[in-house]
Amino acid sequence: MAKLCKTKNELEIKLSFYKRLRLKTVLIKILIMPVIPAIIILYLKLFAGTVENFFFHAIFFAIIVIIFTNIIHWNPFKIDKTEVEMIKHGVQGERFLTSMLVKYLPQNYYVLRNIVISSPSSKAEIDIIVVGETGVYIVEIKNWIGEIKGDVYDQNWTQIKRRGYRYPKAYVSSLHNPVKQVKRQLRCLIDYLKKNNINSWVEASVFFSSGMVSVEITGESNIPIFSTQQQGVKNLVTYLTTNDKAKIDANKIDKIVELFVSNNQ
Repeated sequence: MAKLCKTKNELEIKLSFYKRLRLKTVLIKILIMPVIPAIIILYLKLFAGTVENFFFHAIFFAIIVIIFTNIIHWNPFKIDKTEVEMIKHGVQGERFLTSMLVKYLPQNYYVLRNIVISSPSSKAEIDIIVVGETGVYIVEIKNWIGEIKGDVYDQNWTQIKRRGYRYPKAYVSSLHNPVKQVKRQLRCLIDYLKKNNINSWVEASVFFSSGMVSVEITGESNIPIFSTQQQGVKNLVTYLTTNDKAKIDANKIDKIVELFVSNNQ
C-alpha cells in the first residue's frame, strides 16, 4: 500500500465552498417560503368574501405562482451550476484513482493529489503526482462519460453522449485534448524540479476514470492513455512500477515529496 501525502487541495476547497453556498441558499429559501402562505391567508381574510371578480382572484394567484417559482429558482449567490458539476466530477475522479493507487502501489511509493507547481515560464495544477523508485509521474484525470474520439495530435477531441434507445439523437461536444494539456504540465514539472536542483525521470499519462466511457484515440504518443473500462487501474499501476530507465533512491524520493508537500500546504 502506497503512502498518501496530505496537501492543500484547491478542488476540494472549491467544492466545499460551493456546498456551503448551496446550504445557505436552501436556508434562505426556507426562511422566505412561509411568507407565501401568510400572504395567501391575509388575502383570503381581506378579499375572498368581498371581491367576486374571478379575474381579480386569478391575477392574484398567478402572481403567487410567479413568486413561488422565482424563489425556487433563485440563485442569490450566483452559483455557476456548470462549474460546480465540473468540479464535482473532477473531485470524484481524483478520489477514485487516488484510493486505487494507494491500495495497489507498493509501500515505497507516494501519491500526491491536486499539486500546484510553478516554473520560471509557466504554472500548472496537476491532478495526481506519483513518486517512487521508478521516477516521478503526472496522472491527468478526466471523469468524462460517453464516447471519446480523436487523435493525439488534434487540438480537440469529440465527446458523444447517447441517452438511450428512447432518445436516439446523441449529444456531441468538443473537448480540449488532454494529451496536449499534460504535455504542458510535464514541461512545467521538469523545469520546476530543475529549478530546485533535482534531476529525476519524469513521465506523464492520462486516465479516464468514469465507468461510463469508451475511448478511441488514434496516433502514437509518449503520453499513454488509460481507461477504467479497459483495466486502466491495473495497467496504470504496471506502468508506474515497471520503468527501469532511471531508478531513484529513497533519499531523492523523500526530497521530491518534501518539495511538493512544503509548497502545497
